[in-house]
Amino acid sequence: MNNTFKQILLLGGICDLVAIPLNMSAHPFFSYLSTGISIFWFSAFIVLLMNKSFAWLEKIDKFFPKSSIYIMSFGAVNYLFLLVAFYGIYDGYQAAAAELNHMEYHSQLEGMAEYIIFVYIVLVLLALSYATYINFFRKKS
Repeated sequence: MNNTFKQILLLGGICDLVAIPLNMSAHPFFSYLSTGISIFWFSAFIVLLMNKSFAWLEKIDKFFPKSSIYIMSFGAVNYLFLLVAFYGIYDGYQAAAAELNHMEYHSQLEGMAEYIIFVYIVLVLLALSYATYINFFRKKS
């Protein structure tokens, strides 16, 4: 796996693991902090896409190789669920356009929250299982 891809996954995993507990609180301070982490993630993601690298991500990967694989697995699931977020933005645009035209709009996402959460949980378990396989059972070449 090339270094840029590893750093992108590691960045996504770290930001996801930091943002999840912050999003569980209803206090506005934690919401602002989570928004700041998202802005940091987006700007660092753009920097990594321009083939730059961060020394602190390389240090994490070097000093904690087994833990970094688990963090990267969270990052992979995080990036997969960005597709759901992009579809949600598109769906919100369609709902706003229907509202402006005084039409009724029924979202395809209505009633699917349980399924989306179930798929998320299954993907996290699969990613963690694969990370365990890589760490402990795969033969080193």
